[in-house]
Amino acid sequence: MQKKNYEADVRDHGHRPDSKKEDTDASLSKIEGRNAVMEAFRGGKTIDRLFLLDGCKDGPIRSILREAKKTDTIIHFVDKERLNHMSETKKHQGVIAVASAYAYASVEDILARAEQRMEQPFIIMLDSIEDPHNLGR
Repeated sequence: MQKKNYEADVRDHGHRPDSKKEDTDASLSKIEGRNAVMEAFRGGKTIDRLFLLDGCKDGPIRSILREAKKTDTIIHFVDKERLNHMSETKKHQGVIAVASAYAYASVEDILARAEQRMEQPFIIMLDSIEDPHNLGR
């Protein structure tokens, strides 16, 4: 996937009727909270858009902002009401990242790929994961 060659610094207060699909698009994955968002950047996750609490300039937020600028992520500065509306967990800590959803593979696809590579397949199956963004912790 090719990186974007632009950066937007958008100040957006409140909801607009022509608002983009960030609140409802099922093909997107929201990452909420300072640590989760920072780990997503550090782990190489492609973040499409970043929503930051307008006026918040503490150390962790500045670090997240630096990482976002390195990867040409579109940055939106929004008010707390907008973040609360977007948040699924209500624990956003002033930051929500929107990333493309994971591409899932079937067990058959995994086995076929291992066979093509002439490797032994290694599969871990997990159930009832409450916060998949903390899976690697």
